[in-house]
Amino acid sequence: MFKDFLVSTPDEKGKITTQTRKTQAGKTVYILYEIGRTYNPAKNTMFLTE
Repeated sequence: MFKDFLVSTPDEKGKITTQTRKTQAGKTVYILYEIGRTYNPAKNTMFLTE
């Protein structure tokens, strides 16, 4: 199901990133608004904060 509507973008400074996921219907691309990052030193990874 698809709905045609506008989504407002955040006013904070950041980057727009994309994430592709495999679904039963094929590939789905999600648009993520990256506002900041959080570092986890135990796992040596970065996490996006939205």
